[in-house]
Amino acid sequence: MSSKSFEKKKILVIDDFGDMRMMLVNIMRMLGAVDVDSANDGNNAIEAMQNKKYDIILCDYNLGPGKDGQQVLEEARHRGLIKM
Repeated sequence: MSSKSFEKKKILVIDDFGDMRMMLVNIMRMLGAVDVDSANDGNNAIEAMQNKKYDIILCDYNLGPGKDGQQVLEEARHRGLIKM
């Protein structure tokens, strides 16, 4: 993919570690992404997905207390927040 491929993509980064989350956001921006949001846990991720349709979602599996990455995926699918 060229950097123009990411230019119009809506991206969500989900990670409970702030440094990792910011690193992934910065990598997406270096690849040309402009619309990059982040969430620090499963609840915030689901809320973000309810408010915006994302083209790309990068999600850590271990999100600390609460929902893990698999549960976020399953809930988002169940609610129709992501494409199958």
